[in-house]
Amino acid sequence: MNTLKMINTRNLFLSLMILAGFTASCEKEEINEVNNGRVIVTNVDTNRGGDDEEEPILYGIVEDGNGIKLQGAEVKIYPVGSSIPMDSQTTDSNGEFEMTVPVGNYYFKVTVSGVTTTTNSVNITADTNITIIV
Repeated sequence: MNTLKMINTRNLFLSLMILAGFTASCEKEEINEVNNGRVIVTNVDTNRGGDDEEEPILYGIVEDGNGIKLQGAEVKIYPVGSSIPMDSQTTDSNGEFEMTVPVGNYYFKVTVSGVTTTTNSVNITADTNITIIV
């Protein structure tokens, strides 16, 4: 009987340790997310995109606060009010990316060197050039 009680106590202890480790890893991920990124619309081409036959193309550049283009940044686009990304791209050697999205309001999460930055929202109605500053 004591052996069974010791096994149950050990299993409970191990379960609590696993749960504590999972919780700590979740907390670490949240610490690495900031909400101060900005999206700046630099050009909207109203002659293309945004109609029933063609979805707008989003041309983007990711920069740091000093204007340095960031290569290898993961850019995810989300409809406002959703936590499910519509698309994900990685910036090229010039810090650029491209996405095709339906007309709508979106925000971005950009991950660079393990830090994720969430941006303000932007309304996409036609082909649009943006700069994301993280």
